[in-house]
Amino acid sequence: MLSENNSVVLKTFVLIVVIFISWSCSKDSDSNPVESEVTAKGFIRASVGGTSWYSSVITTSKTSTTRYLKASQTITNNSKYSSAIIEFWISVNQTGVFAIGEKDPGYSYAVRAAYTLKSISGTEDEIYKAYFQDYSYLRVNQISDINLDATFIFRAYTDDLSKSITASEGVIKIDF
Repeated sequence: MLSENNSVVLKTFVLIVVIFISWSCSKDSDSNPVESEVTAKGFIRASVGGTSWYSSVITTSKTSTTRYLKASQTITNNSKYSSAIIEFWISVNQTGVFAIGEKDPGYSYAVRAAYTLKSISGTEDEIYKAYFQDYSYLRVNQISDINLDATFIFRAYTDDLSKSITASEGVIKIDF
């Protein structure tokens, strides 16, 4: 049986441990700064299908393992499409060269990319998904919780593989 003095010491010790655990597990402002979608500063540019593509309209969000980027370019004088979007899902936190691809049987990629032509009607979007095919790469020069500096090249296809686009000479320079 614990004496009253030992009981107070034990309760104090438990309280200190609980406070310490709560404090060490609490969210730090730098631990995952973008949990919901926010606007990023900077740009993403590339040559898409041989045409210059540029966007400074970029949103980003982050889960515990994946950084999501979405850059949009307005298309004018087109009767079918209103904008073109490049998206990345980046599940790396270090510099290096990484293959871009969709989930293939037996393969899992740390980086995924897509190119979408948004239709004016909203019902006829053309979505292209990047596949590795020993061609699609993202070179991460710098990545942190506050910025991303990278280059990319990818080839993407519609789901039925009837159409493809190539994004080359791609550059990502953004601050979150």
